[in-house]
Amino acid sequence: MEEKLSELNVNELLSPEIRAVLQDVLKEDYNRFVQSGAEPFTIRINTLKTGVTEFLSLLNDKGIAYALHPDLSDGVIIKGERSVLTRSLAFFRGDFVVQGLSSQLPVRVLDPQPDEVVLDMAASPGSKSTQIAALMHNRGKLLLCDPSVHRQQSLLANLLRAGVLNDVCMQIPGQRAGKMFFEYFDRALVDAPCSAFSKIPEQLRRDGLWNSLVVPDRLHNTQYHLLVSAIKAVKPGGVIVYSTCTLPVEENERLIDRIICEYPVSVDEITCLTGPSVYPGFTEFKSGRLHADLRHTRRIMPYPEPFEAFYIARLRKTGAMSPFIPEPQPMHNFRDADDPEIKPVLELVCSVWGIEPSFFRPYRFLPTRKKIWMIAAGWEQAPAEFFVKAGIPLAECKGRLWKLTTPAVQLLGHAVTRTIIRPDERQMRELFATGSIPWPGAANGYYALEYAGEMLAAASIMHGILKVSLPQTFDV
Repeated sequence: MEEKLSELNVNELLSPEIRAVLQDVLKEDYNRFVQSGAEPFTIRINTLKTGVTEFLSLLNDKGIAYALHPDLSDGVIIKGERSVLTRSLAFFRGDFVVQGLSSQLPVRVLDPQPDEVVLDMAASPGSKSTQIAALMHNRGKLLLCDPSVHRQQSLLANLLRAGVLNDVCMQIPGQRAGKMFFEYFDRALVDAPCSAFSKIPEQLRRDGLWNSLVVPDRLHNTQYHLLVSAIKAVKPGGVIVYSTCTLPVEENERLIDRIICEYPVSVDEITCLTGPSVYPGFTEFKSGRLHADLRHTRRIMPYPEPFEAFYIARLRKTGAMSPFIPEPQPMHNFRDADDPEIKPVLELVCSVWGIEPSFFRPYRFLPTRKKIWMIAAGWEQAPAEFFVKAGIPLAECKGRLWKLTTPAVQLLGHAVTRTIIRPDERQMRELFATGSIPWPGAANGYYALEYAGEMLAAASIMHGILKVSLPQTFDV
């Protein structure tokens, strides 16, 4: 399909309305855009779990061809077969996150710092959320919002695999954050739902048709209210980054132009993105003038480098807004390791798995119905009504017993000194291909699984069968 695309009449594959939008924005680059290649398969090294040098050595050892991200030291373009990585133990451990070239740029522009208070207003599926946590070194507070139960599933899976420990996840639309957390955050990311016109070239190649029925000007209102909520949620002097993976001016420059006229924000210059695919935002469109500072926003185009089209604006809140006092709401209070409800569980976990009790002192804890959550020390409390997740689940109650979770086993590492199961290579291959293998003679119970000197997963042995819960099969 890719070889024939230049021979096709693209005008027959796109509606007149979409063609008009693209031609207005792209002008002489219209054909260059619709014929651009797909963004390559790209990952981001998860520095919460491994180092850049260490991970690149792993790629070299496996013979996987790669190139480095043009702008970011922890981004890697994979040139070989992707399944070699996505079925590897490195993926299971969370050593990397599948994240596109352009998708990695908004968080780079946000530049979150350790010990700050940061908001991600539309967090699913979580690639940018995990990137924020990595740049924060799992310190400070990271609040994640998403209203969809379905999208929460992928968000939670990605957060837990990546080992994110400083987050609270809430099932709310981002539009509510400004009222619930008025002028509370140092930074906020608004990676807004959009018309996704950046996907057009890829879908034309794959399907020979662009099937989207999303109209850009209908999304403007949703994007506007998300951004207003972020401005309300951020402290004076704080930073808001707005991003989309689309081209229409209605969803990008015109939205920012409206916002800076109505709210106390200014446009920061983006100096960290300088490659040949980076263009300044429009200050004029269809003979209409926009705010001159929109030249400081950035459009990422899929030429000459293979980026997905993106738009990024960095705003700074320049003054306080009219005070808003949110209604009182029930709160979860995070507790110390010595709390009377937490201490007995930790003592049991320490005795079964041989963990030194002092390991847990830097963290805070939250008991829920059948779990104990462990979170970074910055958090004191979080709203109870919309709570989904806090840090990692340390342990799950199983009858009278407490079972360590896989994220906990990976975080604890060699702090676990007892109740360990150690399969050999043959056993591991079968276990991670099927999820269970015979293990005769061992006592029923819960174990930490160690392989090649590394703590990998929570496991159970029942009636001579060793089991590990896997999201897919893996090739060790």
